[in-house]
Amino acid sequence: MNCLKDADVTRVPFISMIYSLIRIHNHPVMEKSREINTDNCTYVLNPDGSLKNVEERFDKYFKKRTGWSGFTHVKPSGLEFESFLGEKDLFV
Repeated sequence: MNCLKDADVTRVPFISMIYSLIRIHNHPVMEKSREINTDNCTYVLNPDGSLKNVEERFDKYFKKRTGWSGFTHVKPSGLEFESFLGEKDLFV
């Protein structure tokens, strides 16, 4: 994807790792890393509806996060996807 060619992208395999990373960035101690504004995050959860258990497990977690926006059970458009990548500090 052209919109990702200059971006730092990491696949995180489980939610506890995301939670740990968010906690770390709430107390930045890093020298060269980009600081994440944890109030500027978005998510796409189960866009095609095939992961009902995952949706049930994570939907409440994502919705209770202050400053987070996102979609559950909805496929974002290409433009929305690009805006998430370009404008948000964290895209899950």
